[in-house]
Amino acid sequence: MSYITVIGKPDIVSKEEVRAMAQATAAVLEYHNLKIATGASDITIRIVSKIPGTCRVGGQPIGGQATRSQRLIKVLARFEHEEMFNAVIHEMIHLYMSMPERCIEKCTSTLTGKLLPDIAKLYTVLVDGVYRRAAYIAHTRLSYRPDVEDYYDTSYETEQLKTAPGERFRHKGVA
Repeated sequence: MSYITVIGKPDIVSKEEVRAMAQATAAVLEYHNLKIATGASDITIRIVSKIPGTCRVGGQPIGGQATRSQRLIKVLARFEHEEMFNAVIHEMIHLYMSMPERCIEKCTSTLTGKLLPDIAKLYTVLVDGVYRRAAYIAHTRLSYRPDVEDYYDTSYETEQLKTAPGERFRHKGVA
């Protein structure tokens, strides 16, 4: 899974939201065996006030830019939530996939629209519990200094079973 760093401050959405958008997109793309072309998995998202260089694609001003060789995405800080989400997904697809010549933006934007509902579900899970999970992790690192030999704590098993995985792809006859 890719490690994502967000540099800069968006005007409206939070950095945590931008990172969750990118992480959810990476999860979907990597689940389908897509990898970043350059091999390393670190991705940097730079929040900028202006995109330098090419300013238009098909006559429309661009709001994001992906550089595959550097694993770098630039998106505009001024974006509202929906614009930011679309731009992050779109540019992440550029990092992960090569599109046919003369169809780069059309293919990427079409795929963005088709993947957005599924990515949004993962995004919601990631962003809704970000601080709660961070607290759990920090608490576990700081607080647990056992006085006894290590053991597996079964007290949480019944709680974990309340959220059963989906059955859509489960083999028949498997409990």
